[in-house]
Amino acid sequence: MATAPVTTADVPASTVYGATAVATCMTAYKTRFTEAGFAPQEKGGATAVVVQCKVGNLAAGALVSTLTAAATTAVPTIVYKCGKQDLDNGLVRFQDDNLITCTGATPGTGTAPVLKGASKCFYYGGAWSDRSRMLSADMRKFRSVGKKVVAGTAEGDINDTDIKCFNKDKNAVLTGAANCWAYEITSQKLFAQPQYLWLAQPTCNTAAAPTVVIAGDKCKQTNVPNVANVCNAFTKMWTAQTCTPNFTWVPK
Repeated sequence: MATAPVTTADVPASTVYGATAVATCMTAYKTRFTEAGFAPQEKGGATAVVVQCKVGNLAAGALVSTLTAAATTAVPTIVYKCGKQDLDNGLVRFQDDNLITCTGATPGTGTAPVLKGASKCFYYGGAWSDRSRMLSADMRKFRSVGKKVVAGTAEGDINDTDIKCFNKDKNAVLTGAANCWAYEITSQKLFAQPQYLWLAQPTCNTAAAPTVVIAGDKCKQTNVPNVANVCNAFTKMWTAQTCTPNFTWVPK
């Protein structure tokens, strides 16, 4: 009697794979996502991530090594840069930002504009999706009950290494109280305890020096958002989020 082939559904969740098996899978994964000689790289690995991509034609396109828009010498009239593509398994790859597109949505209008670039699109589940609709600073992993920050095994509400927040461009997760600040969601409590949303540290500037960026505790809020109105209910992950208030910041 022939034995049926083993599929991923047949492997128990409790299965523990050895280091060799994991390394083999990772090698195969990197090979599958290698294009024009550019293999996926490990984020936060021992070796710094190198930004490199080919623009236009993968075989003959000009080489670009920046995430900041710049004109190439080959085609000086066209501005190129690399867009970051976050893959699974903690890997990242870069590609021509001009070739990254996704379908957006304008609430209430029924229109679906085409968005371009990694700043507006993010890679998830094998496709590029609208970053503003699919990602939010209000995801559950950015929340905590209580805000007393501790280190190591000391008593408190949250360990500094567990604090996470989205950066303002929604393309990187920041960690630690040095990069995130706790905003109390006054309309939502868990077991009568205050709940906090960790947001990226603010930046601000003055009218006299608009290009000079001031950050962190040197800024102060000038408005008080109506949190009870915008945050009176949990919102589901992977849908348009409405719980993050808009703040206006000025120098102290």
